[in-house]
Amino acid sequence: RAALLTGQYPHEQGMLGNLGRGFALRDPTQHIATRLRASGYVSALAGIQHVARDPRTVGYDLILGPRETAHDTARSFLLHSPPQPFFLSVGFHETHRPFPTERDKEADRAAEYCRPPAHLPVTPETVADMAGFRRSLSALDHKVGVVLDALAESGLAESTLVIATTDHGPAFPQMKCTLRDDGIGVYLIL
Repeated sequence: RAALLTGQYPHEQGMLGNLGRGFALRDPTQHIATRLRASGYVSALAGIQHVARDPRTVGYDLILGPRETAHDTARSFLLHSPPQPFFLSVGFHETHRPFPTERDKEADRAAEYCRPPAHLPVTPETVADMAGFRRSLSALDHKVGVVLDALAESGLAESTLVIATTDHGPAFPQMKCTLRDDGIGVYLIL
């Protein structure tokens, strides 16, 4: 996260670990929100961020709401003529543990045909865990769709760069929090 948001190696910014373990950006002025503010952008955060204890210190002008409603607050921001130019960061929690336990027929059915990662045993427990992961992916897909639909509805889609990414692999043993391919493999969609 720190590398993407500052353009610097994480250790240069003091991010030797997660914010939840006491690490934070050493120099918050290096965050993209502060840099963009200097160029006339208004920046807003909907949901979570993991580089500062107080997101305002890194340059966010607006804090729109918690992670549970990030998609809805981002939608509202986009549909109410956001200031131009703007930077909107939407931080979701989905795909993090604990996975949802409520049943999702489509995600559960898909999980039946999706083997756990190759290094994990195929057991009823790992298949059930994969089903939970698939439920979280389904929820994330829905929430991202809400934001993208709002962008289209607002008429801003053609003039807005959308970056979707993550910063670690899935939350499974020997994946997230490792430097193995499964831990550092992330998606990046522009």
